[in-house]
Amino acid sequence: MGVIQTVLTKMPFTTSSAELRNFALGLSILLIGLVLVVILPAPDAAKGLSSYVPLHTIMEVMAIAVAAMVFGVSWATHRFRPNGRALVLGIGFLGVALLDLTHTLSYVGMPDLVTPSGPEKAINFWLAARITAGVALIWVAFWPTRLANWIGQRSQYWALAIILVLVGIVHYLLLVYPAAMPRTYIEGQGLTLFKISIEYGLIALYSAAGFGFFKRWYKKKEISDSLLAIASFTMAMSEFYFTLYANVTDVYNVAGHIYKIIAFAFLYRALFIETIKHPYESLQLSENKISFENKLNATLLELQERENLEQEKDLLQRWLSNTKTLTYSPVAFIYVVHEEQNTVKMMAYSNDTPETFLDSSGESFIAINETGRWTDALRQSQPFLRNESLVNDDIRGLPKTNNAFNRLMTVPVLEGNYVKLIVGVANKSEPYDEQGVKALQVMAATLWSMLKQSQKDAVINRLSETLEQSPHSIVITDTAASIQYVNKAFTRASGYSALEAVGQNPKILQSGETPHANYEALWNNLTSGQSWQGEFINKKKNGQTYVELVSIYPIRDRFGSLTHYVAHKVDITQHKAAEKRIRDLSDFDALTGLLNRKSFQERLTLAIDQAAQSDSLLSLLWFNLDNFKAINETLGHAVGDELLVEMANRIVHGLGAGTTVARHGGDTFVALVPMEKQALVALKAREILNQIQSPLLIDGQHFALSASVGISVYPNDAKVSGPLASAAEIAMYRAKQEGRNGLRFFAPEMQEHTQRSLDLAVSLKGAQDRGELFLVYQPQRRLADKKTIGAEVLLRWQHPKWGLVSPTEFIPIAEQTGLIVPIGLWVLEQAARQLRAWDVTGLPEIFLAVNVSTIQFSRPGFVEELMKVMSRVNISTKRIEIEITEAVALKNAEQAQAIIQRLHAAGFAVALDDFGTGYSSLSYLKRYAIDRLKIDQSFVKDLATSASDQAIVNAIIHMAHSLNMKTIAEGVETEAQAKRLQELGCDEIQGYWFSEPLLNTVFEKMLRD
Repeated sequence: MGVIQTVLTKMPFTTSSAELRNFALGLSILLIGLVLVVILPAPDAAKGLSSYVPLHTIMEVMAIAVAAMVFGVSWATHRFRPNGRALVLGIGFLGVALLDLTHTLSYVGMPDLVTPSGPEKAINFWLAARITAGVALIWVAFWPTRLANWIGQRSQYWALAIILVLVGIVHYLLLVYPAAMPRTYIEGQGLTLFKISIEYGLIALYSAAGFGFFKRWYKKKEISDSLLAIASFTMAMSEFYFTLYANVTDVYNVAGHIYKIIAFAFLYRALFIETIKHPYESLQLSENKISFENKLNATLLELQERENLEQEKDLLQRWLSNTKTLTYSPVAFIYVVHEEQNTVKMMAYSNDTPETFLDSSGESFIAINETGRWTDALRQSQPFLRNESLVNDDIRGLPKTNNAFNRLMTVPVLEGNYVKLIVGVANKSEPYDEQGVKALQVMAATLWSMLKQSQKDAVINRLSETLEQSPHSIVITDTAASIQYVNKAFTRASGYSALEAVGQNPKILQSGETPHANYEALWNNLTSGQSWQGEFINKKKNGQTYVELVSIYPIRDRFGSLTHYVAHKVDITQHKAAEKRIRDLSDFDALTGLLNRKSFQERLTLAIDQAAQSDSLLSLLWFNLDNFKAINETLGHAVGDELLVEMANRIVHGLGAGTTVARHGGDTFVALVPMEKQALVALKAREILNQIQSPLLIDGQHFALSASVGISVYPNDAKVSGPLASAAEIAMYRAKQEGRNGLRFFAPEMQEHTQRSLDLAVSLKGAQDRGELFLVYQPQRRLADKKTIGAEVLLRWQHPKWGLVSPTEFIPIAEQTGLIVPIGLWVLEQAARQLRAWDVTGLPEIFLAVNVSTIQFSRPGFVEELMKVMSRVNISTKRIEIEITEAVALKNAEQAQAIIQRLHAAGFAVALDDFGTGYSSLSYLKRYAIDRLKIDQSFVKDLATSASDQAIVNAIIHMAHSLNMKTIAEGVETEAQAKRLQELGCDEIQGYWFSEPLLNTVFEKMLRD
């Protein structure tokens, strides 16, 4: 409502120019009549009219009636709409009416009133009435506007009393002392000079009043002042007539009375407009204005109610429809102004506009210099209005039309110094007026407000959705730390709902475990206007504690005043727990609880520093369990882990409390023994080895392990941690080479052997590319017909520096470094290509047995890798036999069974190598699709003389045959061994008695022979 009151200011009252022209025409006619009377000779009737008294009485009664009406109107309306000028005029003409009444009663031929009637008496009262009228008009014409309401409702009675007293005094003087007045009329001579002089004085007085009213009208353009001016000038013309008559009944006297009546009519008309018509029209205008405001208010209310219920497009169409209704226009449109203020683009237009009138062009920006004057609303930042038919320069750039624009109005929407929108309406049936302009301005302002609010709501909605959907807690408090808002993540984290949290202090989350220094730092930062970040240990609604990383920062308004605090909180409980676990893992072994390798390195460095300061010895013991890998692969990691934990406990117990013991990795343990002589250290190490060998029971199975230990001593063997640890490890490997289950102190010559292993590992990486690797083939013979049926493929390494490197030396290195995978595939491909080459030369068809390591066999996609090689070489898979060890097959029985089945499905034969040497389970063996069992050479070596070996081999052969497996004995070196194997039913043999491993060319020659 305030916007409407500001925009729709009070409009001044105006009257049509046609009415003013009518009044001017009447005044002109009166002036012409006056001129004609003066110029033309007086007619005979001018010498006197018969029966003049009734005519005079009628004319005076009419004038008195009008004067009384002037008083009545001004007096009656004053209580409702005080108007000092009108009241002075009304009271003055009450006096005029009374004096004119006495004048009428004093005329010749009328009954005597107090004194005899006569021309002199009548003229005296006439002049008194005219003087009273002149004074009243002069007073009203020149009364200052600021004193317009000087006479209030109470003082109006005093004014009435004063005029009545003055009229009474005039009556008293003229009736009681008539001789005191100068003569005004002499019978037979006419008017006296005094009378004529008074008349001319009255003419001047009325003319001055007329010019005063005209001046007021020129400034304010109020019709009442123009009518009062005409009335004053007409009364002046009336008085002029009364300077001409020769007797009181001639035509000039009559003309003067007629002009007086006309003047009184103008006077009444002016007073009627001032006190009745003008207020009524103002009231009607106010009613129209109120009606319009109500309609506008209802429209604005409807837009506000629909603002959040409709899409922007529908809301714009509703605005256009309402704007057309308010302005009575068939067309309405909206243009958006580019921020550079040099182009415009149509945003929307009324969708019910007839297609023959307006189309939907304007989808791109139009330069202002290409548009017509309708964009003056942008150029001049003020409304543009045209109520006549428009030319192209006015409407250029508006949507195309088939019918011409008749009327057009556009207004700008300003924000600061920038125009944001131009809205317009067109083709109203009547001219657009100021009310239409104001209505369009209000609607335009409302539209821009809605659009801005829509944009703000969209931003707020996005921010709100962002806050609500944030995975982290967000809390907003006022400056008194009272919670004003929490999001859903806060409820999930704390257990407190928004209803429970709002209005509370964040202290409801305190657990008492957060350091007090955190709160001090928090408030020190916030009170200084800075943000704070830190950790709180808070308590949930259910009492559970949790850790939060909290960022708190102050929020200020655009004036810089602090209004809120915002806390962004991340639950880092799990992160903290993970950090603790990581710290534990970084310092301790997860399985045994001993120090890990990193922590041991730190302890070792510290112990060396302490030994150096005290000039004492420091012994480093390096333990490694013997054959643990085979146990772990055979029985599984669960059993292996239990063994490791038990061995760790035995080492700790053997060394005593306070000794630094660590798990260095896998099945390796290290320990530090400070300030002990070598003999005592050796004794303690031997005791620990004995404890390790003590049997233990796991899952119903008895185990007895052994260990090898190497010992290095600071400062004799090394003076820094790295070399000291390497020396102990080297000594441990020497103990293993010497038969395991023993201890060795480090000696310098051991370093050479270790260095060779490192050099071999480095050189092996490029051996394949350098062509240093090659294959040899050890023939396999069928005992039944002494025929060579195949060969086992064996890998050899010819090093340019070290010569032929033993497979027992470089194969373990290849497995440790992971090179065994690419080397194994290379071996398979070379073997397949060799078969292909022999086939081409026409040799008998044989098969080749290829060994695979545990690492190869356990790889995902192992079978697929083999198939790719065979496909690439284009050789049948039936020509290749895959050899796996018993340890490989039993490492993961279920997985091994699946892989063996897939190998068979692909066409490969499978042989089980080193059978009988591991922790085999016959229940697993019967489930595997094994084609051949290879009897280990350890059973063949003493076969000719050992009854136990014969019994074992005999059992293996019969078991294999019962499972439809063939047997092959390896390591056959004598004829007696071969003969005995044939007697026991063994199918095939290989070994140096038959043939050593051969180069491909030699093996090919043997096949041909």
